[in-house]
This record gives sequence, C-alpha cells and structure tokens, in this order.
Amino acid sequence: MNPPRQIRQYFQDDDNSRSALSMVRFVTGRILFDREGTVREMKAEARRIRP
Repeated sequence: MNPPRQIRQYFQDDDNSRSALSMVRFVTGRILFDREGTVREMKAEARRIRP
C-alpha cells in the first residue's frame, strides 16, 4: 500500500491531467478497515476533487 502522501500526489496528478482513475477507487470503494481514519479522510478529499 502506498503512503497517504503518495496517493494524494496521484490525486493531484490525475486532476492536472483531467483523469479520475485514482480518485474513483476512493470515491466508489468500500472501506473495510481504517483504524486511524486515514482512508476516510482520503475518500473525502477525492470527493472534493471529483464529486
């Protein structure tokens, strides 16, 4: 698994290239385990970028 900073960079790169590939995984995916809430935060970020 990539660290959050790398995934956020993917979000930014995709947004800059008008792609939503990495963000779609977070927006449409189901969280199975997220002890610290990091995935939930990233899902919210992805929704803000690509509603």
